[in-house]
Amino acid sequence: MKLAAIVLMHHRPRQAIELIDLLLQRDISVVVHVDANATDDLLKSVQSALAGRGVEFADRVRCAWGEFSIVQATLNALLTIARIGWRPDYVMLLSGADFPIRPHGELVKFLDTHRGFEFIQSCPITQPWVRCGPQAERLEHYFPAGWRASPSLFDLSFSIQSVAGIKRRLPDGISPYIGSQWWALTWPTCVSVLDFVRSRPDIRAFFSTTLVPDESYFQSLVRTLVPGDRIANSSLTYSEFDEDGQPLTLHNDHLHYLERQPFFFARKFSPHAGFLRKRLTGVWLSEDNSNQILQACRVPDGSFEHFVQAERHGSPGLPLWFKAASDSESDP
Repeated sequence: MKLAAIVLMHHRPRQAIELIDLLLQRDISVVVHVDANATDDLLKSVQSALAGRGVEFADRVRCAWGEFSIVQATLNALLTIARIGWRPDYVMLLSGADFPIRPHGELVKFLDTHRGFEFIQSCPITQPWVRCGPQAERLEHYFPAGWRASPSLFDLSFSIQSVAGIKRRLPDGISPYIGSQWWALTWPTCVSVLDFVRSRPDIRAFFSTTLVPDESYFQSLVRTLVPGDRIANSSLTYSEFDEDGQPLTLHNDHLHYLERQPFFFARKFSPHAGFLRKRLTGVWLSEDNSNQILQACRVPDGSFEHFVQAERHGSPGLPLWFKAASDSESDP
């Protein structure tokens, strides 16, 4: 089983390098995209830390939340894999704030058992998925300006289109789907996506004015290119959001919580969760002696509420200061 990983790095290089090191220790090929918003000094420090280890760097894009630039960064990484000539069985899309939570051997066993399936969350746009904020409007309205870059223009444009009842048409042959940004796709499907968008410039034109396209671009295109019975409709990466749609952060006192989750990676980890990452490093590098094949699924009912309590108040018996006092590391 040949695996490749795309790691999208925005900041906190030490944490991302730690993840990349673990991937490399298990012979997983890695392509890194370093956000062009990062300084040249940061880029040089990352390149220096990974020099001579076979890591490739994708063409850099200046990324902005909710805009097409994040999709373009991912496409650039896929193009890098194609240019180099790697032929992995699966490509995993990860963030520099991710970390493995199960043994590498278990991941390989799982993917080998389910070889040919596409692990991407891809839900119909009519199905409730977004915890807070617009959902169907992400694809129905035009978003010429980013929310963070131009909040006033963003709000004005959204209000006018909502009142006027403006709805865009999707590109021919594309149905709208939505889901988590993070996925694990077979290499043939990645190639199909690259070939498809190369022949259809209207795809980029449409998604470049879509809100948060990293949660609909691959999710919609994979549905177009792959039979539905080959889509697992689940990511291999665990992530959770609070009621305001903000990602929850993993701290040292979430170790036992993560041990119960049927995923192989999780995000996003606090830079101060050194104890947690150290323990999970041992898990990732351990020999997998179980015969269990995990079934990818969502977190069991009730777990989310427990997570929110731990995120806001700390787990029972672990005061809040434990999160920082147990590990004093910091990232530049």
